[in-house]
Amino acid sequence: MKTTTTALQEAIDADGRSWVAIAAASGTDKAQIGRFMRGVRSVTLDTADRICLALGLRCELVRTKSATKATTAKAAKIRKGR
Repeated sequence: MKTTTTALQEAIDADGRSWVAIAAASGTDKAQIGRFMRGVRSVTLDTADRICLALGLRCELVRTKSATKATTAKAAKIRKGR
């Protein structure tokens, strides 16, 4: 299974626009996109969501079948913004 980081990096590469253009469209600093794409730094969920929106994608949390009650409770809090 791909990591979220890998999936987002591949989506950025597949978009065809420059990192600078994607940074501008997502309201993200171009240096931050560059560091993320080179694997130097990660991005926050908020930044990943803005990048996805700029790429015409949507970030979602999906519960897996193997999720425990504790994991499910934590995921529910994330969805509700807590």
